[in-house]
Amino acid sequence: MLKSKRLFIEEIVTDDASFFYELMNSPGYINNIGDRKIKTIRDAEDYIINKIRPHYIKHGYGFYKMVEQASGFKVGTVGLVKRPHLKHTDIGYALLPNFEKRGFATEAAQVILDYALNELKLNPVWAVVTFDNKASQRVLERIGLTQIGTTTWDDGEALALFSTK
Repeated sequence: MLKSKRLFIEEIVTDDASFFYELMNSPGYINNIGDRKIKTIRDAEDYIINKIRPHYIKHGYGFYKMVEQASGFKVGTVGLVKRPHLKHTDIGYALLPNFEKRGFATEAAQVILDYALNELKLNPVWAVVTFDNKASQRVLERIGLTQIGTTTWDDGEALALFSTK
């Protein structure tokens, strides 16, 4: 488990399916990350079992849940993923709507980036973001990434490409 000033950052387990279902069906998630077709709690469990958990085993890292220390509420996800169509590991995050604009994304992303660079020795770390998602771009800039160009997503969508170097 990692932690920041206000957050615990923990592995996602199948007991998190309800939270994951809510997050992945929030408007911000669907608009900025995409619709992963998680329509039931069972779909969320399957996604955790078949997509999230295997990444920990294969790569030694993945996506994690952010848990607010003070309340115990699950507020979002943050993590690292090695996507087949990207040359380097990329960092990402998502928050439930009630927890946006409170600095949680920056705080958690900084912890994960430090972990990637210092513990996992991953460098560069990339991030991809839609051109209109200015809030996410600001988070990436705050943690030290800079836009180095553009890339095309696996569905053909053009995205801004950020990197640690």
